[in-house]
Amino acid sequence: NDNIREVIVSYQIIDKAVGAVTGQKGTLTINANGNRSLGIKAPTNGSINFFMGASNFAQIITATNGVCLVKNGTKTVEIGTKVDQYAIFENKAYDARNWDWFVRKEKVPLKDKFGKLATDSDKGVSLKDLTTITNETNLFVASQTGAIGFTHAVGYFRIVDNKPVEPQIINWKISNMSSGSGVVQGTIPANSKIGFFLVASNANVNPLIQNPNSLVRFVGTTLQYSTTNGASWIDIPQGKVVTTVKEWNTNQKEMAIAGIAVENNKTVLKIGFEDNTGSGSDWDYEDHVLTVHFNGIEAIKTKESKILQTVDHLVEVPCADCPLGSISGEELLYEALKCDEISCNKDANGNIIVENKNSKAVTVNYKVVINGKENSKGAIKVGGQSSVLFNQPAPVNGYISFGIGSNYFTSVINGSNILGDVCLVADGKKFISAGEREVQYEVFEGKTYDAREWAWFVRQE
Repeated sequence: NDNIREVIVSYQIIDKAVGAVTGQKGTLTINANGNRSLGIKAPTNGSINFFMGASNFAQIITATNGVCLVKNGTKTVEIGTKVDQYAIFENKAYDARNWDWFVRKEKVPLKDKFGKLATDSDKGVSLKDLTTITNETNLFVASQTGAIGFTHAVGYFRIVDNKPVEPQIINWKISNMSSGSGVVQGTIPANSKIGFFLVASNANVNPLIQNPNSLVRFVGTTLQYSTTNGASWIDIPQGKVVTTVKEWNTNQKEMAIAGIAVENNKTVLKIGFEDNTGSGSDWDYEDHVLTVHFNGIEAIKTKESKILQTVDHLVEVPCADCPLGSISGEELLYEALKCDEISCNKDANGNIIVENKNSKAVTVNYKVVINGKENSKGAIKVGGQSSVLFNQPAPVNGYISFGIGSNYFTSVINGSNILGDVCLVADGKKFISAGEREVQYEVFEGKTYDAREWAWFVRQE
């Protein structure tokens, strides 16, 4: 048992040599992450079949938590993040935020000294966390472009409630192999999250270059400009805008890499941009390099990296009869697992009907609760693709609950209401250290549906 909880497995021995159709039965309790010997060899002319689920137990009181966890391959998942303030290279310790970690070559994808692509590297400054340390008044920003085909306008913004606000244009026009500078007008308060952007395209179709000194604003994450002093606004196509926030770029890629450097005895922040969101990108992050003259830059956060782990991918299947496999004298024959689809409803006369839509017979648990106390409990067997009339009415001052698996009741019938359903997969749960669960079925308005169905989405133009 590779799961992180105890399970109960039932078995049945079929020995055709002695004419047995239904042979010896039994159950095994197997500890979490443990194993047990059955102590019986598989017959040469037969098999030992293994199952999980309530219908395999003579008394429906043993616990399997109502579900089987089925391993379905492995998956690499994120189990946390880490920040390396310092890193070792060639037996020396360096600040992990340094701009010099990146080996820059024109028209060659940018890598760090360890050979990792810049987008995969944990070196450099975390641009998503870029925050002013002190008040910044008229923040000075210098620009240097590489060999580029586009002409750029350079801008700044604050981030409030995870949205860009208060954009300013620092430099309205800078082209191939050029330098320039500008300032962010006014005072940026301390502890402000900020970012930078380029509007990059051919000069004759770059709206800011064609309309210098126009007003700019963000609506959501869409940059707009106005040539009518704010009376009307025009969207700038998102493919022409690249920002320091990956999620706001039209291609959802990291279009800027940053690090700290020392120039003229002053510590500054370097931000290298890739200016093309399309297929023509060379990912050298040399298209446009900003030098931002921060105060207190030494406190800027290092780029985070994900901690990944390969874990089991687990599918959670609620079931009354889950075949786990069949071991014969020669081979192991696996069978597909199925989730039982059971419904409990009232007919026109108020009688409770338990219906089984599966091809196999299933066993359904029930318990009767009156005045908040358990009155009785038991189990009924429902044949494949058939229904059973339950032999007692729901009490007015209580309820009858039905469920698959031990003590796992998900459907409640009382004097007037039906709540939930009987085949329910837990939603919103995730195993990080041991694996992940996958929701196969979902309950909506008292009925069970395949969670993969297109009809789950409510479409409106």
